[in-house]
Amino acid sequence: MRHETDIDLTQGELEQLQRFARERGISLEEAAAQLAQKSITKYFVVPKKQGNVALFRGLNRANDRPSGESK
Repeated sequence: MRHETDIDLTQGELEQLQRFARERGISLEEAAAQLAQKSITKYFVVPKKQGNVALFRGLNRANDRPSGESK
């Protein structure tokens, strides 16, 4: 489903969009869609990073165990 929404561009912005489309050989609508997707990705998508693993070790000292427990 498509929603028709107006975007108000200045004359300079429209000319930049037309130049972008012309340089790539695509329609004005496709150029607008590509630039919109690029902006959405830039501002709203968190880049994937390799996770860091933090190792936790249990306590091994006798005085750190609750009373009544033995090893």
